[in-house]
Amino acid sequence: MSKRKNLFIILGVIIFLIGLLILLSFTVFSLKEVEIDFRTSQTNITLTSDEIIESGEFNYGGSVFFHNKKGYIKKIESADPYIKVINIETTFPSKFVVHLAERQEIYSILYNNQFLIFDDEFKVLKLSSSSENTMLIEGLSFKNEEVKVGDYLVFDYFPNVYEILFERNYNLGQQTAMIEKITVKDEFDDVVNQNQKDIQLNLYNGQTYIIKNSEYGFKYKMQLFLNVFSQIYGLIGQKIQVEGVGEVTLTKDNIDNCQVVINNYYDWTSYDETDCYFNIIVS
Repeated sequence: MSKRKNLFIILGVIIFLIGLLILLSFTVFSLKEVEIDFRTSQTNITLTSDEIIESGEFNYGGSVFFHNKKGYIKKIESADPYIKVINIETTFPSKFVVHLAERQEIYSILYNNQFLIFDDEFKVLKLSSSSENTMLIEGLSFKNEEVKVGDYLVFDYFPNVYEILFERNYNLGQQTAMIEKITVKDEFDDVVNQNQKDIQLNLYNGQTYIIKNSEYGFKYKMQLFLNVFSQIYGLIGQKIQVEGVGEVTLTKDNIDNCQVVINNYYDWTSYDETDCYFNIIVS
């Protein structure tokens, strides 16, 4: 009997503790306050902190352990297309801190005689009559039947140039000052006997860089693009072979208006996607 009695006592204590934890969860740990923390500028965000909190429709009084944070994030981001919720931090015992960033106008694409301005996650931030201060994308179509501000564009293929350059310490201002237009082209490759996605970068300085077979080793070809871009004027005075012309000594005028073609080697038994090379084409 004593063993059974002890068992009932232990079970009673466990039930009491569980009940106490539940009670504490819904009293001490009930949500009482929400705070907004901007981690970046707020240039294009039109809502105030109070309006952002209101848009989240937070369930005050519920335990901070059992809130649907993903639901809050979706509602807040729907309220203003420029808002990106980094995360919602729980500050015990009873507070949420919503960390926000402002989405950046990075790319543009022509749509119904207007430009869709969108960020690196392909979220449409606004419609504009101009593509100014963005990298214009041509040669791509998106799968959305209709598009409005706040929607995410869906592409079969998209070369996220911004992301790769940002990882290599080129900020948005540097990128948009360098690249005027990005064009995606389907080009037939005689060597592999199929179409390949070529990326053409038209720069404001007059140079054009063509990245062949962009779906293979794209980030390594972009690194080579940066290497060539930063050192190309050091090639002035060197001799190259120009098809149909013969040997040409490079001048500044040649470099100012040249094309640089970046490609990978086809011998995949000896080379991999990290191996690529470039050719300079001058008129």
